[in-house]
Amino acid sequence: MASNPGEIIDYGLTVEYDGTDFQGWQVQLEGRTVQGELNRAISTFLRKAVTVIGSGRTDAGVHATGQAAGFRTDDDLDPYKFITGVNAILPKDIAITGLVRRWRSFDARRDAVRRIYEYRFLNRTAESPLRGRYVWHWKSELNFDAMAQAAQSLEGRHDFTAFRAADCPADHAIRELYVSRMERRDDELVYRCEGTAFLKHQVRVIAGTLLEIGRGRMPAQDMRAILEGRDRTRAGMTAPARGLTLVRVEYGDGPREASPAEYDHSN
Repeated sequence: MASNPGEIIDYGLTVEYDGTDFQGWQVQLEGRTVQGELNRAISTFLRKAVTVIGSGRTDAGVHATGQAAGFRTDDDLDPYKFITGVNAILPKDIAITGLVRRWRSFDARRDAVRRIYEYRFLNRTAESPLRGRYVWHWKSELNFDAMAQAAQSLEGRHDFTAFRAADCPADHAIRELYVSRMERRDDELVYRCEGTAFLKHQVRVIAGTLLEIGRGRMPAQDMRAILEGRDRTRAGMTAPARGLTLVRVEYGDGPREASPAEYDHSN
């Protein structure tokens, strides 16, 4: 137990998962969810009910190497024993990779200062038996330079109405991308973006638009015009969830003031 009996301790988790067979992060009435499996496994390990709160709601099929989450308990946890014990209960497509104590009243959503996502295009003739669950395969050659130019034009604080889902719950579409760039990694073209929070499907719609530019179906300059036009019908398709990974969530040294409109609403 905690050093002071009854003291509530806020913990932060780092979680990795293959999102292929989940109905997303958030608990649903039906179907497997990452949050649901974590609630069950941690509650089983601690022998008391625990609710895990994630940094944001990833959609069905979206993966994570560094999803962040938090929970509270009056147990003084040993990280090694906790991680080993809970991972033995969790299904094989989820793993807890880190456990740290956080400040009192830690809020995994509100206190996040940066979220990093990557969308991976596999650009070669053959599909990949090993990577197929984590990339969007495109066999025709894509114009990397045009995609890179288009991606960079999104950096900064903008109204991303053109790149949000119709049912996005956010109060407004103003978001800031600290990083928006393409990277070439062998036979993969990777779109990397970093920001405090994202709109529903924002990264996937940007990825779908980048594909159209890479195919030569629109010039790189159109990305900025689509952004400024705020018209979803001018942007590309919503890219498949399987290519998207939440890479990491970063926190400062204490609580962060943020309005609900800034929360990450999933991708």
